[in-house]
Amino acid sequence: RISDRNFISSDYYSTISFSSVRGPLANAQLIAQQCSIDVSVIKTTNNQDIESITHLSNQVASALALKSPKEYKYWLITYVKRLTFECDDIRLQEICDNLRGPPHLYLNPKLKLTSHFESTVLGIKKDELLKEILHIMRENRHLQR
Repeated sequence: RISDRNFISSDYYSTISFSSVRGPLANAQLIAQQCSIDVSVIKTTNNQDIESITHLSNQVASALALKSPKEYKYWLITYVKRLTFECDDIRLQEICDNLRGPPHLYLNPKLKLTSHFESTVLGIKKDELLKEILHIMRENRHLQR
């Protein structure tokens, strides 16, 4: 699903209509938001944090599925900022590993010719995304190890 009311408690739910990055994902979610009825939800800190992280992960996956590079980068960077704030080193490591590629590629550059690793995602160079993500992560001293 690219749009539903499941993430109404997310800190990022209302940003879909105000995002500076407009694409197919934002348009679909704006229409869905305008057509839905307002439901009041009690926000708890723990629930809101979990829902916000899940919402951001869903936004990244939806932008990727819709092949929207601007929205993909926007939501990936927003997701990384939130994970950095939360000190979620496991999810951050997964993202970095995905962008860096399989270990055998950077340990033995000769194998790059035979590997199926894509160096771009939606036309964006993964190594450039990785640099930007590492720059964000370095702002959190707990992640600097």
